[in-house]
Amino acid sequence: MSTENATRNHYLSWAEGHGLTEVPNPAYVSLYTMARCYGGPEEGGWWYDLYTLVRYKRAATHEEAESLRETMSKEIEAANRDYENNRHSAYASLPDEDEVPCPSGYPEGYIPTGWSDGEKLVVFVEDCPGESATKERPHYE
Repeated sequence: MSTENATRNHYLSWAEGHGLTEVPNPAYVSLYTMARCYGGPEEGGWWYDLYTLVRYKRAATHEEAESLRETMSKEIEAANRDYENNRHSAYASLPDEDEVPCPSGYPEGYIPTGWSDGEKLVVFVEDCPGESATKERPHYE
């Protein structure tokens, strides 16, 4: 063991003996809304998930954050069931060529770019709050 490591270990032992604890490895429990959005008509239509941070909490450790995430996930299951039950009715709000004129030149079943069928809640453990948020609308390539 090098002299430098021996000296470091000595001071760490000294600090621990005086009640100093290790620096925690904090994590954040982040609550997001997740909306399924229509990206555009290319290749038969494509969709993307839009994540928006709504709340977060700092936890002292990743283990504490995981425990809180599990608890929160169980509690929001009911809200997400409501989302799943109601999202199909959202499609009824889309233009139908037979009942409501679609924008000029668009066929029946037209979906406006950016249209969403609603939101559900999701919880993540992150090193920094908001790191899972959608930063920009994706482009089809």
